[in-house]
Amino acid sequence: MNFNLPDLDKDHAIVKAGRLMQHLYHQHENAYEPCAKVLEAFPELKPDQVMCLWVGVNIAENAECRESIELIKP
Repeated sequence: MNFNLPDLDKDHAIVKAGRLMQHLYHQHENAYEPCAKVLEAFPELKPDQVMCLWVGVNIAENAECRESIELIKP
């Protein structure tokens, strides 16, 4: 799925997929099952987009992971 920043709102497929990923994240030990379920529910998304959702949820849910991220200035 291709989209631009102005396309995003709370009802956009990628946002809904992100909510589903957040819900599924705690139910699984690894990324495979949540990613597969989100791809099944949102087939219009690309696998790499869904993997990025998992990475984002993983970082958001893991304080230790957030603290170890070295930010790069643009």
